[in-house]
Amino acid sequence: MRGSSQAQLIADLLYLQYETPILVTAGLGAIVAFSHQPPESSDSIRREGILLGNPSRVPEWMQRYLDPKIGLVRVPENKEVGALPRTIITIPYKGHAIGYIFALDPDQRIPSDWHIVNERSLVSAGLEIELQKSRASQSQLAVRSALSPDPAIRGEGVDSLRFMRAFESATQIRVLVSEFADDAASHLTRIMWDGPPGGEGAWAEIDDRLVIVVNEDERTSDKELDRLSVILKQSSPPPVVFFGVGGEVDGLEAARQSYEEALRALRVGKLLNDRPTISRWDNLGSWRSLATLGRDRGLRTLDPRVAHLVAHERAEMVGVLREYLNRNGEVDRIAADFHMHRSTVYSRLKRIESKYGLNLNCAEDRLTITIGLRLAQLYT
Repeated sequence: MRGSSQAQLIADLLYLQYETPILVTAGLGAIVAFSHQPPESSDSIRREGILLGNPSRVPEWMQRYLDPKIGLVRVPENKEVGALPRTIITIPYKGHAIGYIFALDPDQRIPSDWHIVNERSLVSAGLEIELQKSRASQSQLAVRSALSPDPAIRGEGVDSLRFMRAFESATQIRVLVSEFADDAASHLTRIMWDGPPGGEGAWAEIDDRLVIVVNEDERTSDKELDRLSVILKQSSPPPVVFFGVGGEVDGLEAARQSYEEALRALRVGKLLNDRPTISRWDNLGSWRSLATLGRDRGLRTLDPRVAHLVAHERAEMVGVLREYLNRNGEVDRIAADFHMHRSTVYSRLKRIESKYGLNLNCAEDRLTITIGLRLAQLYT
């Protein structure tokens, strides 16, 4: 069963009575229930949405048939996209459409007055969908407030989270941040209706990112990430996601600190990795100090020689210098990676030393350059 129990009951009964594969949505995108979906009774849109686990918003060409005033609408076949005829039934809530029932119904087996005969069931399903949306909204509001930079708002959010069962006795808190490389809205919608990772977590959408507050006393952040991954992998293809994991803090009052650390970890992780990665604040080493500075302060601390170097040197040369410092002077490997002769690497490094007044044999200058290049990576 998915989502609203009344919606699932309607889906199962319609399929049992008329053998029409059923899909029930909240609004235009969130799937809350569906019946059996035999491949031989489905079309390309339904196979993509249910059988392949890649639900999406109702196609625009179909949306023009959604008319809450009519209640039950027949949608003709669309040969261009390989769509079978459908019957669409509106799920009402206080005079508005809160959801829809989509039935693959080429023979129009569902009676034209079905929505009238079953009005009470539809109203009940609408109420359940509204309650589910309300609970999700309240949880998100609590998380957003608890992570607010405003101390007064933050206090209210913390008090709200304490009333949630997941945080009744929480002493150790950690915040996770997920950023999607594409179509964040659809992934966040899926998570809202599949339930928060682990079933009892607190999460919110903040700046197009998924933010989860974890009670480390009850469930580790690793388990939370595993559960989130299971939900996201139901999409085909799975989304590209970067994760930032904040440090563990004492109590919900300090959740804002872990949230800021998670954002910084996410920033560093995306900077250092082209592929999806989990970047943990606890494992960032010296990057932690640099990421904490922030853009304005970080750029002000940038050594003028390094700033001039970054502004005027080609990216490849900056990359050679960075690798020389990161690899402790392993010129042979650097030359191979950049397809250069080792003497070319040496000559270019010497030119940089001369041009910008730097000495790679000086420990202080090497540290200055390393810090400067990292600051430039983070903030320019």
